[in-house]
Amino acid sequence: MSARRYFKASFAAAAGYLVVAAISVVKPQPDNHWNAAGRALEAAFIVGLVGSAVAIAGVTAMLSRRPLGTRAGRLAQIGFVGLTVSSVASLIKGGNTLGPVFVLSLLATLVGLLLLGIAGLREGLVARWLPVLPFATMLIGIALAEHGRCAVIAAGWIAMALGLFSTTTSLQRAAAPA
Repeated sequence: MSARRYFKASFAAAAGYLVVAAISVVKPQPDNHWNAAGRALEAAFIVGLVGSAVAIAGVTAMLSRRPLGTRAGRLAQIGFVGLTVSSVASLIKGGNTLGPVFVLSLLATLVGLLLLGIAGLREGLVARWLPVLPFATMLIGIALAEHGRCAVIAAGWIAMALGLFSTTTSLQRAAAPA
């Protein structure tokens, strides 16, 4: 996959999370019996999750020299896919469902992102903040709960998109013949 796709996926994730943040300010989502706003919120969340899974592959590709980075990225992607499956099931049902799948997927995502951040710090190939950013924004977003959770996560993915773009541009310039 090209760097441009990872860049676009990061912005898609940010867009999805921003829509979730906007809708949840106007109409918070109940656990069950969702109306149109609740379903739109969940659909936007799915967009954010899919974009996140694809964008993480970009960071993982930058850390591919070490097995820890590759495995951590795959674990985070598996977690995002599990979250997506849970969210699709919830969207179909019109309320929260597959609770254990969501919790286990969130745990896999957080552990994968943490290990990816550690691998990125150890590798030192890219901007050191880039691999740590997804874990940090997810953790802060979860801590904020309904008070700006997705807005913080969206800001993290915007920063990730810009970081992926600038890092890949720098790497391409360094690899270009003089």
